[in-house]
Amino acid sequence: QRKGETPQGRELFATAMPNTVVDEPQIVVIHDEELYVKPLLKELAGRRLPLVEWNLKLRTCYHLFDTTKVPPQGVFYNRISACGCPEHRETTQLARGVLAWLKMHRRKIVNSPEAIPLLASKMEAQIAMRSHGIHVPKSVVAFQDSQIVEAATNLGCSKFLMEPNRRVLGEGVVTFHDLDQLKEYLKSPKRVSSADGITVVQEFVKSNAPYIIRAEFVGRQLLYAMHVDVSRGLDRLVPGYVGDPQHEGEGKEGALADFTPVPRYQVLQHFEHPILERYVEFMNHFDIDVASFEFTETTDGQVVTFDVDICSTYNAPAEYRAHVPQAGVQAVADHLNRLLELSKPLIGTQIDRKRVSSDSEEDRSVSEEHKHVEVLIADGGVGRELRRRGVPIPQTIWSANALIVAPEEVKQVHLDFIKSGAQLITANNYACTPQFLAKGGVAHRLDELTELACRLAVEARDEAGVPGVRVMGSLPPLTESYRADLVGEVDAMEKMYEHLAGMLAKHVDIILCETMSSGKEAYAAAKAALKFGKPVWVSWTLRDDLSKRLRSGETVREAHSMLADLNVSAFLFNCCVPETIEQALPQLARLTSKPIGAMPNCFAPVPTDWSLSGEHGFVPIREDLRPIDFAGYARGWVDRGATIIGGCCGIGPEHVTMMARDIRKHQNMHHKDGQKPSKRRRRMMEN
Repeated sequence: QRKGETPQGRELFATAMPNTVVDEPQIVVIHDEELYVKPLLKELAGRRLPLVEWNLKLRTCYHLFDTTKVPPQGVFYNRISACGCPEHRETTQLARGVLAWLKMHRRKIVNSPEAIPLLASKMEAQIAMRSHGIHVPKSVVAFQDSQIVEAATNLGCSKFLMEPNRRVLGEGVVTFHDLDQLKEYLKSPKRVSSADGITVVQEFVKSNAPYIIRAEFVGRQLLYAMHVDVSRGLDRLVPGYVGDPQHEGEGKEGALADFTPVPRYQVLQHFEHPILERYVEFMNHFDIDVASFEFTETTDGQVVTFDVDICSTYNAPAEYRAHVPQAGVQAVADHLNRLLELSKPLIGTQIDRKRVSSDSEEDRSVSEEHKHVEVLIADGGVGRELRRRGVPIPQTIWSANALIVAPEEVKQVHLDFIKSGAQLITANNYACTPQFLAKGGVAHRLDELTELACRLAVEARDEAGVPGVRVMGSLPPLTESYRADLVGEVDAMEKMYEHLAGMLAKHVDIILCETMSSGKEAYAAAKAALKFGKPVWVSWTLRDDLSKRLRSGETVREAHSMLADLNVSAFLFNCCVPETIEQALPQLARLTSKPIGAMPNCFAPVPTDWSLSGEHGFVPIREDLRPIDFAGYARGWVDRGATIIGGCCGIGPEHVTMMARDIRKHQNMHHKDGQKPSKRRRRMMEN
């Protein structure tokens, strides 16, 4: 161990060896400069969170990384600067290796290895942003001095900047008004060269204001934006201003004519701008959780982005002036703590976990309202479970084949889910649609197989003899799962859904419109189902990129609003990765007082052009979603207001057993305290 200075004295920050076996997951802060992480380490230590520090700066790094062994459990926060100074120059390669090792073992990494090249190369960062529709300054890359002059000539700009491709923070960004100034600078001893020998020459962007905007994101959500006054010098790669005061004779007009000194950094707490959505998409693509972007608007109204960074230090004086002291550090600590909580073994630990929980303000408001909610346990994925048991499940008619070749095994799966604690089981009719059955040449058996699926579920419920178990019938996508681009017209879908719902209503207790990839698909299914007097639940499937959007790209709010005139009894998310449900559930909870729920799959992210009968075929099952991991996610969803918890493809009876045991234990604790059923629970009882 080593000691780190804090204003309160000397705090001990653990620096356990990377291959040390620990009983509990820990937060591991991976960095290359102690100075910049001290506030975060202090915050995490003050919360008494299990904390490990890996300082990879080569002059002080004494860790031994045995990559033939398994790394410790935990949440790993990548805060490598990739700075070009001599002290950090070689750290980048070590960091990439360490992160690759962690990724191989499926550890949770905050800011993935893909983020490092964006920091180590201005050229790569600009290309990456441009590929995601983010406008960056026009730039030319050069090596030799003669090429630098040629690059500046080719830009054809009256004013331009030169920056090292991999630079030392705060050094090397120089503005030039003509080629003579550039040539003189290249001969000057003050010249700062890039650590990789590459120089970026770029246009000078004329901003419409004497500041740039820095947007700070934590957990891929905007924390706040900040005005950074650049009228007093370009000590970083930031835009210039039409009235650059460094050169006499310019800028006497406009905003600087009546310039009054103001703090250089000013926090904007409720900032909105269309470019923010592009930044979130960029973070989703590169798996970046904590980042900042610097941009400006030009005099002709164009938004130009200059930089992306994962090493925000946050400006404490500006936060204090805005009455949000330590907001940045606390938000990062909150985010790491949430991820840590979800990775912990949960049985019997709820009281301790709630005591140290540090959810966001919005999540906390949802959590407080539904702390003592009773939860309905649903089953998992029947089709994948049948396949795991050896029942032939072809890519053509999927689980419908089990109704033909192994109906008793279908019933047994239902019985096993009930035995695991499920109060809701779903009939195996998901693949009973004309499109699916036609692939196997059995479309004429649509009604027969749908009726059989319902009867098997009802028989399993009756044979189990467990009070309170209800049967749900599925209204699935009529074409392909996850493919919003293949969804048909509402009228045509409604007609087929009405036919299917009519058969389901004869047998089931609830009609579940599940794996709905778009708003109109859910609308058509729900509208048809409501004609038969049964409770109707709608469950959307989300993108696997943590964007909190449906597969169609619609927001949850947009999809929910399409159902405003329909008496849907509950709203859920299903058949998407649990991480994306974790992001979207608080938003759904704020949109409705009706029961909400989550039924994730155990898949790796699904390709956007996926087709069951196509080249992708069966989606691989994840290895990092064990029953205890699933229970961890479920507890987090309950804390965020979910009252219906189950699973989808790949979630088997063993997952439901672990999850149900943990949730029931928590419910029993509150029953002893005399807690009354919540509004959401009463609605479920009524339905």
